[in-house]
Amino acid sequence: MCYFYGKLYVTLHSFKSIYTPMKYLHPSGNNHVYESSLKSNNSGKYTASKQVKRNQTSERNNGNKTFIFHLFFLCLILAFSSCDNTSSYNFKSSSDALESYQDFHDSMKLLSKVDAKNFSEHIKKWQELQDTVFGCIKKDPRYSAHASFSIDFDCITDSIKKEFIRLSRDCTMKDVAIVKLNTSAFEEELESDTIKDSALEFYSVLDNNKLFQHDDITKLLQNYQNFLLAYQDEGITKMNDLKSFITKEDQYFRTFLLHIDKYSEMRLGKITLMTEQICGDIYREAYNEKIPQEEVLVYMSMRTVRRLLLNADICCNLLKTGQIKNHQQANAFLWMIIQPYLSIDSFAMSMLAEEQKSMMLNIAEDYSSIVAELQAKQLVEGEVSKRLPEQIMHLYITTL
Repeated sequence: MCYFYGKLYVTLHSFKSIYTPMKYLHPSGNNHVYESSLKSNNSGKYTASKQVKRNQTSERNNGNKTFIFHLFFLCLILAFSSCDNTSSYNFKSSSDALESYQDFHDSMKLLSKVDAKNFSEHIKKWQELQDTVFGCIKKDPRYSAHASFSIDFDCITDSIKKEFIRLSRDCTMKDVAIVKLNTSAFEEELESDTIKDSALEFYSVLDNNKLFQHDDITKLLQNYQNFLLAYQDEGITKMNDLKSFITKEDQYFRTFLLHIDKYSEMRLGKITLMTEQICGDIYREAYNEKIPQEEVLVYMSMRTVRRLLLNADICCNLLKTGQIKNHQQANAFLWMIIQPYLSIDSFAMSMLAEEQKSMMLNIAEDYSSIVAELQAKQLVEGEVSKRLPEQIMHLYITTL
């Protein structure tokens, strides 16, 4: 989007926060990090992405190389992103554009309460208006000579965000799900994308693959490590390699989830580190154009989304059925439930299959009752957990 250009300084200045997004915490204490951010050009091709999955130790050790790698993709975003010429707005001047932008803020200020669907429509309308206004004032010769244009635009933008935050008070996790599912900037653009369609077809049959024998957890973990070690040694240099890796890894991951309640008793460090290194190698191969960047970004994004949702779903079921041992496990499971709503960004939202969208809504609908039950058993801080949806919504609004 055009407005993305205007955020260059802010984006680079706060790159560490982009590079180190919300952590995906396992009960074992092993931390995973996930983010994917991607833009597309006019031909619909994907041009850039940032996706990181690493723990804190390796993040310190490999930070410089990864920073350069993702900074390259960030530059591609800035280089290839372009204005949407299908806007319904037609401004006569920069002043006219800013006046319309202020009018939108004033109209939002008059609202007292809106439901999640209408809230989503207001966000989409704002996003279109925001891009068009910025594109208009940026073309004005006075834009470079006078800071007042950008200052006025930024002030109005901040004021609009404050109104959205005000309107989102006391929202539920289901409200968060509805808003994020309905405000992806990529949803319409990628609706009939061939790469996305092929990837969805690929992932749709993964559940048909049988789980591995899992009576002996120690042996299962060893087999998982041996599988990852083989791919570390052989590498992934073509799409067939990547698809084979994702297919087999998915079997191990789903088998592993059957023992999620025993995480604290397992040593996951090696699996975490090897998975991280393999993912890093995959992105380096894409960076070097040995495997198609567009396909890698889509398939890997869907991989992460699938893992987040499968993890959240099984944790949700365990909490609903009371299969928890202690305070630590209850909080860990609850944290994993909220990860899809924290970590899945706008592009990844556009990659969701219909059943995954339903899963997000269903888990979100169960959140309040789960918190109430855990609070009754004194296993979680009830008031803090109840306010999490509001905080997640506020966080989302500030990133728009």
